[in-house]
Amino acid sequence: MNAEIIAKALGGRRAGSGWTARCPAHDDRTPSLSLRDADDGKVLVRCQAGCDHDKVISNLRPRGLW
Repeated sequence: MNAEIIAKALGGRRAGSGWTARCPAHDDRTPSLSLRDADDGKVLVRCQAGCDHDKVISNLRPRGLW
């Protein structure tokens, strides 16, 4: 799993060197979830609206995206 796959599954798009998508942890009307691949192969996710990292991941897991 990488940032591109997760972002595209959420209807996201490329943003600079990473990706952006609507956050699955809240009713996101404008994309606030930033995703990028780290050098060690991990995917870094951050909701710019302030959702807790664990909440974002717990909403990605049931979708098979984490």
